[in-house]
Amino acid sequence: MNRKLKALSVSACAVLVVVALGGMNARAETGGHFVTEAAPAIIKGTEGGNHHLHFAVDGGVAIGCKEDSYVATMGTTTATELNLTPSWSKCSTTTEGGGEFDIEEKGCTIQLTIGKNPTGHNTGHFVCPAGVTGIDIKHPNCTIRVPPQTFTGMAYLKGPENSVTLNSTTVSLTIHHEGGPCIFLGTTHSGTFIGSMVLRATTFSGNPTGLSATG
Repeated sequence: MNRKLKALSVSACAVLVVVALGGMNARAETGGHFVTEAAPAIIKGTEGGNHHLHFAVDGGVAIGCKEDSYVATMGTTTATELNLTPSWSKCSTTTEGGGEFDIEEKGCTIQLTIGKNPTGHNTGHFVCPAGVTGIDIKHPNCTIRVPPQTFTGMAYLKGPENSVTLNSTTVSLTIHHEGGPCIFLGTTHSGTFIGSMVLRATTFSGNPTGLSATG
């Protein structure tokens, strides 16, 4: 898989933290649906071409993950939310020496909810299993934890070949430094989550099926 650069800011340690979170006080938007032409279905989010998600705080340091994926399932043809399971691995900063590092998601998901206006500022949630306080980003110089939280700014547009393009304009993300030199930058930071990915659906047998977002 091609390296996907994600623009971030602050220091290399602080930058890596923003990978999957959102602002804490967003109000959930509901009333709309994700719709597939067949069910059950597997939903996969992919980056590539003009579609890349960018995570940032003030400044600008780029990182890339050689492998990443976002997967959800739908048991019926309509759903008010999608629970994307993210996976990031073989990540590295572009301005540092040293090897690659991984991110421990620990079962946490990105829950996408949809309101009456799919193209508006819809709500998402970073959700973790009971007893899990967030994902750990295993940068060699930092221990960084991403806590569960709610964010807004997710828009769903008609994508190519009966897919959905997710556009994120999320701001006011919260991140925590749990250990290492990064704590000298402060333990709590804010950031943004901006960019896009394409959501596509297939049946469990692997046949493509249409996916749309409705209000």
